[in-house]
Amino acid sequence: MAQFTLQIFFTPLILDFDASKRTIEINPDPMFRNFVEITPVSEMDTPAEIDLDKWMGVVNSNSFDFWHLETLKSQANTFLNYLSPNAEDHFTDEITTAPIITENTGIWNAPIIFVRKRTNSLWSKYAETIKRDIEQNGAKSTEFINDLVGEYKEEKELTDLGENKKELRKE
Repeated sequence: MAQFTLQIFFTPLILDFDASKRTIEINPDPMFRNFVEITPVSEMDTPAEIDLDKWMGVVNSNSFDFWHLETLKSQANTFLNYLSPNAEDHFTDEITTAPIITENTGIWNAPIIFVRKRTNSLWSKYAETIKRDIEQNGAKSTEFINDLVGEYKEEKELTDLGENKKELRKE
């Protein structure tokens, strides 16, 4: 039997480094919501595969606070119950850095931080959020915001028998 570990609860984070204090702060990124990813489990022979997919859809479509330990415990137990009738709940208030390998499927409170370079395309996601917020409050978005998001009007001059005409085209 293969043994592996799998992270299923994800929270996009912002790492803030303060050089003067020599500290690093980790905070949830307000631009992105927490999510569950169970694709590797879905590829296994799991009798409750449909229930697991439905559960993942419910969690991902709602704003569960994975930073609230009781909420996380509750969702971890739901996942575990769908996964196996013999599953072992090792999820406690104490964080573990090395979960114990057991005969049965188990779940632990073992957070991992994945760090990757932020891509340069992220600014467009922020611009989309700003545009949506502006429009939700009944105002029109500025041309600058529309350009950042990629929704802009381009002026094209057409010459028709010596007459100059301008055509606005939305791209």
